[in-house]
Amino acid sequence: MTKQQESEMQKVKEKSERLVAEIGVQFEKMHEFLRKREEEVRRDLENKERNTTETMLKNLGTMERRLMDRRETEVILQSAMDIAKADYFLQWWIEKGSHVIEVLKKKNLSFLQQLKTTVYRSVARDHQVTPNFLSLGPYETHLQFCVWKEMQQVVTTVPECLTMKDDSDPNLKVSADGRSVWQVDRKGGLMLWSTEGNRGSAVSKERFQHGQHYWEVDVGGKLDWALGVKALGESNAARSPKGEKQLLLMHDKGYIFRDEGVETPISLGVKPRKIGLYLDCERQQLSFYNADSVSLIHSSKCAVTEDLAVCLSPGVYLDGRNAGPLTLCQY
Repeated sequence: MTKQQESEMQKVKEKSERLVAEIGVQFEKMHEFLRKREEEVRRDLENKERNTTETMLKNLGTMERRLMDRRETEVILQSAMDIAKADYFLQWWIEKGSHVIEVLKKKNLSFLQQLKTTVYRSVARDHQVTPNFLSLGPYETHLQFCVWKEMQQVVTTVPECLTMKDDSDPNLKVSADGRSVWQVDRKGGLMLWSTEGNRGSAVSKERFQHGQHYWEVDVGGKLDWALGVKALGESNAARSPKGEKQLLLMHDKGYIFRDEGVETPISLGVKPRKIGLYLDCERQQLSFYNADSVSLIHSSKCAVTEDLAVCLSPGVYLDGRNAGPLTLCQY
């Protein structure tokens, strides 16, 4: 037995080393993606800055040229104010003044025609400052969220897809794609069951007896639900709790872990909107997680001696207050 224990200890060490190496590889892939994406966003920002600055420089150059032209014209016109003698003024007019006035007339001709006036119009009025329109869109204010969405494209291991089976349970409805399960509508008044007597569940078409599997279920803001796994042996009747291991939210009891009918209360500080199920057939263990924070809710031994299926129950109807579905997440 001592040798056997030592052998198990060696296996733990070897697996730990293997996992450390694998963790390093996986994180390096994410780091590589983030570094590459950061460089792309930086480069995009630099290009936008360059293009915006070029536009502004062109506008500034136009402003400065026009301002210089106006100042030169102003100096020439101002010089006429200092001429006291008529012959000197005539000489100024012939050499400078007439040409300046002609240029002003030509520049303002279109404005004068449009306005039907002889009042000169300042060119500066029709020139505007180019505003700062540099923007990265949502990357400017929601960078982390946008990159997180993009990062999902490089995630190769995601929760598995399941298809829930419609077993013709009159209490339940399964969506056409097999991802959602909900209680049938009671408005017609044709189905009047007791509140506690309608906790039916749908099971997945897929069966599991080997490997490690992870799924996520959107429970939203529902008041009552149950989800877990169920053994599908011949000895387990469809509505029997035997072979079932479930996490439940009961409207009158709170969170419960139920193992073949035996209930254990669970205290949660935060009400999760998504629940993760992790089934490790090799270690015969079933775990439930708050999928939003990937924090463990409860873990239990789960003997895998026959096929297991995922089971979902949308809970009791509660006069329509709990009519929403349970939906398998797909990424």
